[in-house]
Amino acid sequence: MVLSRMNNWSFWILQFAFFILLISLFMEGSGPNFGWTFYVLFSTTYSPDSMALFIFAIHIMRINSIKGAINLIVTIMNLRSPSIMYMKIALFVRTSFIIL
Repeated sequence: MVLSRMNNWSFWILQFAFFILLISLFMEGSGPNFGWTFYVLFSTTYSPDSMALFIFAIHIMRINSIKGAINLIVTIMNLRSPSIMYMKIALFVRTSFIIL
């Protein structure tokens, strides 16, 4: 990985987001209860603090994922040999580049 410090920072942000997610489950009024859609109006119990914390943790995880994708794209673009064109790199690397 080219941006190793960003990758390390991204890893620790993920741990922090998971900790926030766990905290939101044990808040007053039970944890967030709005199903897989995360649509607050489908909630059976109304606890705005736990829902806000849960959504905040999901956003932090999204930032983590974007940082990892940027790191992988920069690694593919900077560490390939100049003589290898983009259509001649390995299939796994090319697929990873296109999916991101």
